Amino acid sequence: MLLMCLFPLLVTSLALAENQKDLLKEALANVKPSTNQEKQDLEKGKCGNALSVKADQQITLYVFVSFSLPEETWLTLSKEVEKVGGVLVLRGLPENSFNRLAVKMHALRKQGVHVAVQIDPRLFTKFGVEKVPCFVTVDEEKFDKLSGNVSLAFALRKMETKSSQTLRKLL
Repeated sequence: MLLMCLFPLLVTSLALAENQKDLLKEALANVKPSTNQEKQDLEKGKCGNALSVKADQQITLYVFVSFSLPEETWLTLSKEVEKVGGVLVLRGLPENSFNRLAVKMHALRKQGVHVAVQIDPRLFTKFGVEKVPCFVTVDEEKFDKLSGNVSLAFALRKMETKSSQTLRKLL
């Protein structure tokens, strides 16, 4: 099911060239539900809504990640970020392949990763992210960041923005 739901997420999260969008549509067009439950969920429109980020949604917490992180880290971060309404951010496609992305995300979903995941290399540049995981809180034009394999609660305690103070209360 994740594979079929991946296209809207990627199109809204990536700055894709038109030919890349067509390639992605083609790659995902042949994906079929792997279980009866996935087929029923798809028919009912249950497409993992938590995985998508609305274009006009104001994000105040980004957690930058990579597939080089252990699955346990993904799961922990996912649960913490989901509580406060943030988003996980990837720099790009694993092995430059939409198929590899779909396989990896499907495996993570099965492990319990249900938070929104966005692919945006521009955010890595904008916030100067060089190491992952990296936590970034944003207030209007200001931001604060902290890198390291720490909990979200720890990262938010160390940050100084108003949004980090607000997010701490949600944990």
